[in-house]
Amino acid sequence: MPAEPVALYFDRSKLEIILTNLLSNAFKYTPEGGRIELAATVVGTPGGDAVFQVEQLVGNYLEISVVDTGTGIQANELAHIFDPYYQASHTDTLRMTGTGIGLSLVKQFAERHGGTVHVESQVGVGTTFRLRLPFGRAHLLPGDVLPSAEQSESLPQVPELPAAFTLSNEPLTLGTRPRLLVVEDNDEVCQYLEQLFAADFEVLTAADGLEGWAAALAHAPALVISDVMMPRSDGLELCRRLKQHPRTAHIPVLLLTARTAALHEVEGLDLGADDYVSKPFNPLVLQAKVAALLRNRHQLREYYQRQILLEPTEIVIADADRTFLEQAMRIVEAHLTDPAFSVLVLAGELAMSQSVVYRRIKSITGQTTVEFIRDVRMKRAAQLLAQPQLRVSEVAFQVGVENVKYFRKTFQKIYGMAPSEYARQHRPAREAALVEDELFDEESE
Repeated sequence: MPAEPVALYFDRSKLEIILTNLLSNAFKYTPEGGRIELAATVVGTPGGDAVFQVEQLVGNYLEISVVDTGTGIQANELAHIFDPYYQASHTDTLRMTGTGIGLSLVKQFAERHGGTVHVESQVGVGTTFRLRLPFGRAHLLPGDVLPSAEQSESLPQVPELPAAFTLSNEPLTLGTRPRLLVVEDNDEVCQYLEQLFAADFEVLTAADGLEGWAAALAHAPALVISDVMMPRSDGLELCRRLKQHPRTAHIPVLLLTARTAALHEVEGLDLGADDYVSKPFNPLVLQAKVAALLRNRHQLREYYQRQILLEPTEIVIADADRTFLEQAMRIVEAHLTDPAFSVLVLAGELAMSQSVVYRRIKSITGQTTVEFIRDVRMKRAAQLLAQPQLRVSEVAFQVGVENVKYFRKTFQKIYGMAPSEYARQHRPAREAALVEDELFDEESE
């Protein structure tokens, strides 16, 4: 009789990466004429939930083993081979290349499945890796299991996003997450970074600076992580392009540098990089820096939006950013009645080039300089609309907008209501008649 199928919950792509890494290592360190075996063994009952004792998997699991007759690993190195970037000493002997990050990825993926991976090795005899994946669903969270094929066709998939990564000016829509662009020419490191951030981001990858530049223009990521040393176009050149182009100047850039490349760090910061992490990096440090960059960007935008909408704020942002923003707003307010006031005039009074002003305003507000000037005008308009004896057309003129229809449309876009409705809600009761006349004028156009 044919054997009954075994029910096992796993991520197909992640399991493929695990097996590919284990087999790759076996082939890499097994000389010609050696032997490599791949086997799967059911331990316990496939229909039952996994059994754990003191956080160890002891029953009801599938064991996948990869056994080779290769060079083996020194006993004192076995405890470190799952550490990121660690490479056993025989790598140099065999003149092999690689980062040593593959086995770290194997361990992370195994643990994410609730499983384990163990290694046994003897120099000159060979190495055995044992991957254990638990049966059942008791070890999984509800969100870990996708619906069946029949259900998934009718149910939308809505990935959840931690609140720390929710950006005020970029509301989540169905099936979307912030995009993170990883630019890295080493496949293993790229896979590692992709897995590290997959739970919170839609991760895009590129193999060098040229591909990264094209991806940034096409997909507008929330943040870019880039290695510095890459073929064709390196991370420094990519950073320069990103920070000098109007469409990408606001995107935070985090550079990965070699520990000895202090000059790269300085040059990257001079080019506008927001932060850097040295290789080999601690994944928790990298994740914390990414979260901090996005959190700072979120706070800047929230502060700006509250300032524009006349709401009190206790948000703490860097003094330099607050000072720049308040100075730029004061300059625009000083030229409110001038319809010819432009980005060129603002840049001149700030003693900066137009491109520098654009980058700073874009990084703080997420808006272009033209949109920034428009919003400051509307902020002043809201203040004037609350004053008695001013018609909507007069308010528009006083904030430098000659086209009243455009003024009404722009104001409603920011405040969610027509200027006359805003005036009705904020003026004293005795001004109601004047507001009603303005509302009639608007509706009749």
